[in-house]
Amino acid sequence: MMLFSHTTGLAAGGTTLEPMITIGSENRENTDSQDTGTKKSGIVIKPMITVSSRMDSNFYKTESDEKNVYTHLLQPGITAGYETPKSSFMANYLLNALFYTGDNDEDNYMGHTFNLSARTRPFARLLLGIEDSYYMTRDGAQADNFSNSVDREKYFINHLTPMLLYEFGNKFSVGLRYRNTMTGYDELDIKDSSEHRGMLDLIYNFTPTLAFDLQYQRWQRDYDDPATSDYVSDQLKLIFARQFRNFSFELGAGYQTRRFDDSTLDDLGLFTYRITLEGQYPALPAPRRSYISFVAERNYNDSGVGDSYFKAHQFTLSAGRIFRDKISTKIEGRYRISDYEMWLGGREDNTYSISAGLGYIFNERLSLNAEAGYENRDSSINQYDYKNTYIMGNVDFRYDPSTR
Repeated sequence: MMLFSHTTGLAAGGTTLEPMITIGSENRENTDSQDTGTKKSGIVIKPMITVSSRMDSNFYKTESDEKNVYTHLLQPGITAGYETPKSSFMANYLLNALFYTGDNDEDNYMGHTFNLSARTRPFARLLLGIEDSYYMTRDGAQADNFSNSVDREKYFINHLTPMLLYEFGNKFSVGLRYRNTMTGYDELDIKDSSEHRGMLDLIYNFTPTLAFDLQYQRWQRDYDDPATSDYVSDQLKLIFARQFRNFSFELGAGYQTRRFDDSTLDDLGLFTYRITLEGQYPALPAPRRSYISFVAERNYNDSGVGDSYFKAHQFTLSAGRIFRDKISTKIEGRYRISDYEMWLGGREDNTYSISAGLGYIFNERLSLNAEAGYENRDSSINQYDYKNTYIMGNVDFRYDPSTR
């Protein structure tokens, strides 16, 4: 079986489509579950529920007037689907019921998360698929991978992505994808937007563990807000991926151009890259007990209401380990530079965060977790500074009827 399964997982937050070659320990679970050439037929039903509480010292992330808020989250959900050796259909849904203490009762709301993935191989060399993801949330990160917003407006975002991949042989493949994104806000003063994005991947597998992907993306962003200009972006990137038993890496670099419908705005251009390094122990194919991951990336933000676009330079380091099959630990640090080019030109934000988590795995169905974190944003414009400390805990229950 080829290492580079030419499929992607269920759509997640962010606006950048991943390459059709996927490597690394975090992707392997999704990749294995989608390997339509080796699975047995069967129905998949996995109900789940998570109950969590969180305390933020600066809930609204303001420079002054910090407010301490407790958030309580109830998340019942289910994953269901059907798999055959050549096809799969998987869907999952979470109800995100959020309740706040004190004077924040008006912020209480019901959020929703829905993901769907369907794919089939009508014949050996052709893979067809479609993915859809829907979020009703107040989390700005779902709308943009490099979101720098601290606003808490409720909105929905939906990504619909049909795809196909044709394998000309054991070495060369061509993939095509299209994604339609719709974003809508509850507040009337925040206008909706839509995006049409196409992607072409030319993939060459030198060996089962070594591949190149020449990737081209073109997308058009349309805003209902007359004060925000529509734009068209083009991005060309070359991606190199390699995997060893204990270690994998992906290196991608290219260039993006962005042209605005408003002739008074200057066009943008940026050298972009993404570097991912991952390690695990024990070595493949054993399940990992320890891992470490480093990601460095540079690109523009995509969602820019009011023409608020910036160059984002982000570094993320994370690691984790399971002790004695019961105790899970993790730590993550992140640093991002947001350099604004248009709106509030000259503004630059430096944001860093660190978090640590500890959990206890009672069994494969039930786990208890706690986490604490700190975030600090230092802006060249003082009103955008903030500091926030949080602590949280959750109980996670997942039931798989296929296991005993």
